[in-house]
Amino acid sequence: MPIISMRFTVPLFNKQRSIFTWMSAIGVASAVVQTFILMKYVSLDWWLLPVMFVTSSVAFLFCAMTIKVFTGKENHVMLRYFIAVMLLNYLVTRLLNLPTLLYLDLLALGYGAIVLFGRTGCFMVGCCHGKPNSWGVSYTHAHVKEGFTEYYSGVRLFPVQLAEACGLLLILVACVAVLLSGFPEGAVFTVFISLYGVLRFSLEFFRGDPARPYWLSFSEAQWTILLVNIFLLCGALFNWFPIGMWQTAISYGIFLALVVFGFARVLNPRFRFSEPNHVKEIMTFRSENVGGNIRVLTTSQGLNISGVQVGNETQYTLSRNKKQLSQDDIFRLAEILQLRHHESKPEIHSRDNGVYQVVFRKSAV
Repeated sequence: MPIISMRFTVPLFNKQRSIFTWMSAIGVASAVVQTFILMKYVSLDWWLLPVMFVTSSVAFLFCAMTIKVFTGKENHVMLRYFIAVMLLNYLVTRLLNLPTLLYLDLLALGYGAIVLFGRTGCFMVGCCHGKPNSWGVSYTHAHVKEGFTEYYSGVRLFPVQLAEACGLLLILVACVAVLLSGFPEGAVFTVFISLYGVLRFSLEFFRGDPARPYWLSFSEAQWTILLVNIFLLCGALFNWFPIGMWQTAISYGIFLALVVFGFARVLNPRFRFSEPNHVKEIMTFRSENVGGNIRVLTTSQGLNISGVQVGNETQYTLSRNKKQLSQDDIFRLAEILQLRHHESKPEIHSRDNGVYQVVFRKSAV
């Protein structure tokens, strides 16, 4: 894919609006139109659409404001909004004695449409981006000014946003087919959760934006998907909604994948070294002399790194607390450091006691 170059804003009423805002608005509009058409098909009264819209908007705003109050900043996470919207709409439908499962079916489809266009907007402005990859898209310094990760400017990244948008399109087609095929109420809701859960859980391994919390090497989204799938298993146990054997298998598969990948990351530090937050620590490290002493950074993964500029060379010294670095470890770390030195390849030198030196030499002009 080529380097992206585009306008980030579009004028409206003498003001410049973000292209991401435009795509999000298109997503909301498409969700409303889609829901209205499907409501007519399943014979739901039209007045339920504004009820659904208002209830969902209240849940969205309440969730956003709560996060801002507790964190002190805006942090929009669509999976949080999905849970908040579903919970509030569930309570409203129970209170008004409405067909709850059918209501949730349509809400899940609407959410999918919004995220589909939202991820397309993410791709355009560079947020929620992927990890460095041999095939992908590169963003420019103009994207950095709009909030894109600075040290990935000009680096080819996997287009994880487009992958999610394309996957969501296929999921929406499948879920609409389920709705039109006469399956029991609630089937669309559970099918969407199962399929989107697999998609999102898998794609999280390819995301490279650092502004997301991790726990035990897994992202918030992956833990959320695990909890939602536990909810599905409870639903099957207590007959809250219809769920197939293949969906039960998916729920157990996600739990098994979390355990397997968790052990793999414990046993192999290369996986942890490549986590977005750890890459950020390395990439934002600035080598400098303080009072004649070379500054040493110890990262969250126990990696010790120092750097010094000598002529046309930049020399990094790497070691690890408690356990020595292996050759595989140092090769992966050298790949990360090379993102700071696009013009040269790393030279790796082994020292005593598991200490390595990685040298980048500028070519003579």
